Amino acid sequence: MRFKELLQSFGFVQHVTEPTHVRGHTLDLVITNSEKDVLSLCVGGMISDYALICFVLPLKKLPVKAQWVTCTAWR
Repeated sequence: MRFKELLQSFGFVQHVTEPTHVRGHTLDLVITNSEKDVLSLCVGGMISDYALICFVLPLKKLPVKAQWVTCTAWR
């Protein structure tokens, strides 16, 4: 509970709500700021002692700025 309150105080959200360990503990986290959405998060089958976590994080690709550079060969 204190960890969740600490995250909220800094504007972060923990998205994993299911156990990720065979003993029922949540050991793996997906944390984002509160403005980001995590889509299709699922806790999958166990790989050894831990579960596989799959999720989609939609990000906007920033436009690439073209920049011309002229240089002289040094000899």
